[in-house]
Amino acid sequence: AHEEGRWVREAALAYAEKVENLDFLALTDHSNYFDSTTNLATFDNPNSGLMSTVKPEMSKWAYYKSLFDDYTKEDFLAIYGYEMTWSGGPGHINTFNSDGIVSRNNPTLNTKNGVGLKAYYELFKTQPNAFSQFNHPGSTFGTFDDFAYNDPAIDNEINLIEVGNGEGPVGASGYFPSYQYYTQALDKGWHLAPSNGQDNHKGNWGSANTTRTVVLADSLTLGSLREAIEN
Repeated sequence: AHEEGRWVREAALAYAEKVENLDFLALTDHSNYFDSTTNLATFDNPNSGLMSTVKPEMSKWAYYKSLFDDYTKEDFLAIYGYEMTWSGGPGHINTFNSDGIVSRNNPTLNTKNGVGLKAYYELFKTQPNAFSQFNHPGSTFGTFDDFAYNDPAIDNEINLIEVGNGEGPVGASGYFPSYQYYTQALDKGWHLAPSNGQDNHKGNWGSANTTRTVVLADSLTLGSLREAIEN
């Protein structure tokens, strides 16, 4: 039961569902965890990429997504997504509610000088039910080529930007504010809502600090959350 690191994901869910005033938890693994250069995953096939060692009939991506679905209850929503990263590239992007996944193991998507980022944007437009977030913008990980390549179609798909990130207390060294990049993205024409992510690798998921991402939704379902975020 503890193969593939399943235990830490289950520990995060079991902890977070008991945290006061926490209705949902989103967890994202780096997308290159789910495939390789010889077993590339694709958006249109949730069972593509590397296969699970726990349930060999499923991909690693499909297996973990099903695990989070199983933890979702009437009063707690467990959301599993992935983090698209680039090797020394423009930034990191969290994506939720996609069918399959893609990663930097795809050589086209990992191409430098904006080519890979633009290719990801074009590919992501094929996922109408998915939504994404610009993660921890700044000098460390990147500002998405100064928030370039915006067009109405991709603007509709990327709805969130982190204004703070980290599991440390606000104001301490483990928390990284990025408010100015929210303004910068808006100035570039993006329509985004601010979010806070713990990016938590240390435990106390959901209660490690006082930050929250608040969503005013009609119900505690992923579809309702997505609609509210898009609005």
